[in-house]
Parts: sequence; structure tokens; C-alpha cells
Amino acid sequence: MTKIDGISEGSQISTNKPLQKTDAELFKKTLDKAIETKESVQTEKTTKSNLPEIQSAQMVPAGNTARAFENKTGQLLDLMDRFAGEMGNPERTLKEIEPLVVALRENAEALLKSAEKEAAQDSPVREIAVESAMRANIEYIKFYRGDYV
Repeated sequence: MTKIDGISEGSQISTNKPLQKTDAELFKKTLDKAIETKESVQTEKTTKSNLPEIQSAQMVPAGNTARAFENKTGQLLDLMDRFAGEMGNPERTLKEIEPLVVALRENAEALLKSAEKEAAQDSPVREIAVESAMRANIEYIKFYRGDYV
């Protein structure tokens, strides 16, 4: 202890002070007071709020409709890719491919309708959707016109 500055061996803690006695019931009194205060606040709240809480309106986030629109566009592009593969397969006949062409037309029409309603006018996804729907309709017309015979 001699190496620590500011501490001398001569100073000792005096223990001559008398200890104060505290109220043994102080904790219980404080707890009871807190409980009474809490109960009175809850009673005031229930008497003041006789009206039920107003429910918020349920709205679909804009991201969900945009995501659905993107999914429809992706489905149409997948159908067009499948159509191109089927047309390149010499073992497939046009009669076997016809249900695919009909599905291609139906998806294209549905996509065009949803592009008019849901998508933003300047959206790049909308441009891709409209162009792919137009190309699908062109393939439908070519198929039934007999360009692939």
C-alpha cells in the first residue's frame, strides 16, 4: 500500500456513527400505494372509454398487385418459350401444339387487361408485358392463318 499515492495507513474508516432505523413496513406501504394508484388509473380508463376502438381499414399493399402483375408477365413469357420449343420440335404436330397456342392467347388477353388496370403507365414491366402480349397475339394469328403449315 505504500506504493499507491494518496493513501496513508493512518486513515481508517470510523464506525462510530449510529445506524438509523428505517420503517420495516416501508416497502409494504409503497407497494400498496402503487397498487392503489394503478387500480384507480384503470378504473378511470374504463369509465372514460365507452366507445369501442375504431378498426383500421385493410388495404392491399401496392407491392402485392405489382408482384402479381410481374408473375402474370413471367407466366406468359414462359408459355412463349415453351411454344418456341414445341415449334422447333419436328416430332410434334400442329394439332398437338394447338392447346398451347390457345393458352398463349388467353394469357396474353388477361395480361393486357391487367396492364390497363393495375400497372403504372411508365413502368418497364408494363412495357415488357404489353409487348410480349402483342407478340403472343401475333403468334396466335400466324398459327391460325396457316403460316406454320
